[in-house]
Amino acid sequence: MLVVQRVFFSRRGKESLVWDEVASYIDQACKLGAKSVVFSGGGEPFCHPQVVDAIEYAHASNLKVGIITNGLLLDQFDLYRVLKASNFLRVSLNAGTTRMFQLVQGLGKQSFERVLRNLHYLVKVKHETGSHCVIGAGYLTGHETMDVFEMEQFIKVSSDVGLDYAQFRPFQRDLTPINLSFANDLIKQYSDKIQVVFSWQKYEHFADTDLRPYTTCYSSYFITIIGADAQVYSCCELTLRPEWSLGNLRITSLDEIWKQKTEILNKIDIRLCNPFCRGDVINRAMNEVVRLRNNFHSSFL
Repeated sequence: MLVVQRVFFSRRGKESLVWDEVASYIDQACKLGAKSVVFSGGGEPFCHPQVVDAIEYAHASNLKVGIITNGLLLDQFDLYRVLKASNFLRVSLNAGTTRMFQLVQGLGKQSFERVLRNLHYLVKVKHETGSHCVIGAGYLTGHETMDVFEMEQFIKVSSDVGLDYAQFRPFQRDLTPINLSFANDLIKQYSDKIQVVFSWQKYEHFADTDLRPYTTCYSSYFITIIGADAQVYSCCELTLRPEWSLGNLRITSLDEIWKQKTEILNKIDIRLCNPFCRGDVINRAMNEVVRLRNNFHSSFL
C-alpha cells in the first residue's frame, strides 16, 4: 500500500491536521504495511508549520518519503532536515519564463525568481550534505503551454539551478499531442546536463480509440489519500469530494476504513474519471495481468 499523506491547508478553507493526528495516521499506515508516503498538494504541504517534523517522522518510521511542492515556501524551512529525510522532491515549476509562470501559477516575476532561488539553494544543500534525494521540476503541457520556446526554457532553468531532471506531463483532460521528434531532440540536446523526462505512458495513448481500456480501478488498492480534513480518499482525483470519502480518521481507524473501502470503491463509475490519471499506468498493467490470468491456465504461465 502506498499512502499519499497530505499535510496542508486545503482548498476549501483553513483545514489542517494537528501534529498528534499526523503522527497517528503515519503510525496507522505503517501498521497496515505502507511502504512510502508523499507529502503533496491540493494546497501546499509547506503551508503546514510542522511539515518538516512530519517528513522526519515518516522517514524514522522506515517509509520512503516523497515531496511535491510549488517551491515558494522552501526558504522558510530547514532544508538540511528536509533532504536528509526525503527520497525525492519535485517542484511544480510549470514554466521557464515569468510569462508562463504567470499564466499557469497565477504569480508574477518576484515569485518565479524566489522559487528559482529556493531551488538553487536546495541543490546547494544536497551537494553539501551528500544527500541522495532526487530533485526535479515538472511542467504541465496543454493547449496553452505546448510552446517550443517555453518548454526549452523550462529545461534550461532547471539545468541552470542543478536539478536532476525536468519532467513534462499533460494537464488533466487536455489531450494536446506532443511532437515526438521535438521531444527526442530535447532529450538528446540536454542529455549531458539534465535528464529530460516525458510521461510517454500517457502521451502515447492520446490517439487511442479507448482512452481507458479497463473497467476496474486497481490502483485504489495500492494508493490512498489522507486529506487535511482527515478524510480518506481512494485517489487524488476524488479528494475533497465528500461523497467519495472512504471515511474520517477522526471517527474511524485507518484499519477499519481500509477493510470497508470496497463497498464505496464499487460505486465509483471510472468512466467519469479523468483519463490518464495518476493510477492509469497501474490500472493498465493490472488489467493485462487479469486478462492473462483469465485467458490462460495457471499451469502454463
